[in-house]
Amino acid sequence: MKTAAPSLSKVVLFAAACLCVPHTAHALNGPTNIDINGGPLGQIEVSGGVDGLVYAQTEQNPPAKATGTIIDDSLIEIQRTTGRIQFDVQIAEYNGYALGVGTPKQAVADQLSTSPVLTANVTFVINKTLSITVGQLFSLEGYESNYSWGNASGAASLLYELGNGASHGIAATYSSGPATIQVLYGDGNATGVFNNIQYLATYNLNANNNLNIFGSVALSQTGPFAGYYSGYKVGGNEIFINSNVLGGYFNSTIGNLTLTPEMFYEYAPANVHYHIPTDDVPKQTAAFGVATFGQYNFPNSPYSIGGWMDYASSQGSSALDDDWIFGPNFKAAGFSIAPAWQHKDIYLRLTAGYNRLLQAEDGYGYGKSTNGKNFVISLVDCGLVF
Repeated sequence: MKTAAPSLSKVVLFAAACLCVPHTAHALNGPTNIDINGGPLGQIEVSGGVDGLVYAQTEQNPPAKATGTIIDDSLIEIQRTTGRIQFDVQIAEYNGYALGVGTPKQAVADQLSTSPVLTANVTFVINKTLSITVGQLFSLEGYESNYSWGNASGAASLLYELGNGASHGIAATYSSGPATIQVLYGDGNATGVFNNIQYLATYNLNANNNLNIFGSVALSQTGPFAGYYSGYKVGGNEIFINSNVLGGYFNSTIGNLTLTPEMFYEYAPANVHYHIPTDDVPKQTAAFGVATFGQYNFPNSPYSIGGWMDYASSQGSSALDDDWIFGPNFKAAGFSIAPAWQHKDIYLRLTAGYNRLLQAEDGYGYGKSTNGKNFVISLVDCGLVF
């Protein structure tokens, strides 16, 4: 698999309490808040976690180690979720991994220019239905989390690779009855160019079922010399930076089983204003993905099992910049299954995953030939959450 530029993966999908509705359930129980007296700041909540893993995989492209041991992610979160003025700060290291896309890597603290601070924002509660949040914010797009304990398995789906990551900006949250609408105006992938609007609409049908529709609109083009995230140049990543998104997911819990189907569509309009062959997009190009996530917690037991199935593809331009995940006009499908054991704050999980390239141009496949179609990985991750 050929990667010409850093992936625009999600920086974080574990949303701040003031900005995103929590997912219904996960195969693992994530961090729980520890309440402390913050003096003049009032009640402060502290939580966190750390996850390490061992992996074994088939041949990658470019060549990578067949086995490895890494710290996957670590987190300390400090927040205030009561009162008229609230805040959220996350200090973290991570290196998100989507199955078949590259190799699991050691957690790093350089994802944003402010790293290891991944989010820092203040929320002003206007009334019972409206609040305003300002600062460094998580994306409203997509279902999966960057933190291992927040996902159905130790490897994310291909949908994780699509969409926005994090931005600086201002967000409004409006709630009325079973519906919540969030709108964020900011600088997209932390580019410093304020030309992006994201939205997330959530409707709770009942206590066990909710529908979430998300998306984003690029109001103007961001040039190739702007930076994003931790200082990478936009040049070579225009299709991500200047894209528009539409997607949604539906959480449904039936007893101990939770199912979450998700759809993700991202498209970039034609852009030939740069007159730079590696940066111009001669015609519209798009990526599409669908996945179904599942978690089952065995009753009266520390055991659970999670997993997912996915399909993703891209269509349109064959420009040099048209490299959504596996290059221009690719098709891929895969699955992951992950039985887990958890006792209070400690967990152990085994993940097995497979990805199949149904269609890919020369040089974007697996192995030394760069045309391999199959990829298999196994992961054992162990973590502590609090």
